[in-house]
Amino acid sequence: MVPFIKLNPMLFNSFEYLLFLPLVLGLYYACPNKWRWISVFAASCFFYMQFVPAYIFILFFIILLDFTTAHIIWRSTGLTKRLWLIISLSSNILLLAVFKYAAFLLNNIFAFFQMVHFTNASAPTIDFILPIGLSFHTFQSMSYTMDVYRGQQKPETHLGYFANYVLFFPQMVAGPIERYKRLGVSLKAPQALSFESWRAALWLIGFGLCIKMVIADNLAPVVNQIYELEQPNIIQAWTAVLFFSVQIYADFFGYSTIAIGSAKLLGIEIMDNFKSPYRAASITEFWSRWHISLSTWFKEYVYIPLGGNKNRYGPWVISILAVFALSGFWHGASWTFIVWGLLHGIARITEGRQKPPRTIFFKRIIIFLIVSLFWIFFRAPDFKTAWVICKACFGFTDNTIFTNYNLSLWFWFFLLWLIEWFLNDQRFDIRMLQVSVWKRWCVILAMVYCILAFGGTQALPFIYFQF
Repeated sequence: MVPFIKLNPMLFNSFEYLLFLPLVLGLYYACPNKWRWISVFAASCFFYMQFVPAYIFILFFIILLDFTTAHIIWRSTGLTKRLWLIISLSSNILLLAVFKYAAFLLNNIFAFFQMVHFTNASAPTIDFILPIGLSFHTFQSMSYTMDVYRGQQKPETHLGYFANYVLFFPQMVAGPIERYKRLGVSLKAPQALSFESWRAALWLIGFGLCIKMVIADNLAPVVNQIYELEQPNIIQAWTAVLFFSVQIYADFFGYSTIAIGSAKLLGIEIMDNFKSPYRAASITEFWSRWHISLSTWFKEYVYIPLGGNKNRYGPWVISILAVFALSGFWHGASWTFIVWGLLHGIARITEGRQKPPRTIFFKRIIIFLIVSLFWIFFRAPDFKTAWVICKACFGFTDNTIFTNYNLSLWFWFFLLWLIEWFLNDQRFDIRMLQVSVWKRWCVILAMVYCILAFGGTQALPFIYFQF
């Protein structure tokens, strides 16, 4: 175990955060414009240090490394320029490998050695506490150095602004994975705050809390219970599969919406990470709507460099499979995540070869069911559990006992679809401006009631905090 003190991370859905945010706003707006970056930096450090305080030095290392190498890359040419890019990228990847993938890699290496009778020794035990949000930090920082290398971004001369780009507390733990040309500019020149932007920010925070606390957190116990069963029946399996599809979306969408609203209170804009993904009529469309910041990151920095945008079938297939396998591995150090990614890659490659349903409604239903089945490998802790759920979904189980789950839980499942219909592919604050005042108040009062009545008293962590 890492000999560091571990505290509890400050969750967006906790009372601590609801106290923290107004204090940050007060400090931020009390400072002169040119010193506001210091208040953001201090707040971000304090926010991060609520987990493992010593791990803040890992982020300081990333900041100093990529800030320095970006300037060297900008001034260099040829082989020297490429060498410094490699130093920057390999250092970030090494951090991920040590803290996130070391145990997985060693276990698989030693398992292979045992299989070929090279050794009977077991892999050494590695029990690191994963730095919270490390995958997001490294990818966001690497995008900056790669953009500088490509000449698409001038290196930032102010270390404090770059530090805030890596550390910015609303999106530091679970994204979105921003680019410096967007977030960096917004951090340096935040928008003047108006009544309209305050109102929109509070709408977004309230909406995010509602779908996280009311939908995701109410479905989570049922999903957890079924995935722990040794032999679920077909009804239980499909309940877990469908509920988890809604749970993970409501959980991650809720986090991202709160992050956007929190940043907006500071006059800073961050990108939308979701656009009604379960309205997608194809796997391609799903990934243009789901975790948009990660999808675009892999497209810009992996897919296109591998030749995926060329009109050649072989390189295209390789690029697709590589991107989705890496996307799965990015999520977690487990073969189940890699299989989850590859399933999406295979579906993406083959989806144009089947005759699709004629109506958009049935296309969406089929894609939702396919994506839901793929989520099994994302949620299951191992292949054994995934196989048990998969078999049960298709009736290959001896368990015929009907479990009477509270049917009211299906209300939260269908509530998400009602919300999707209301949003109509638009962000919540924008959609609210398009409806009448009395409808706005109906929505606001409904959200407040649901949070107070069904939100629970315990702040459950967000699923993507573990990545």
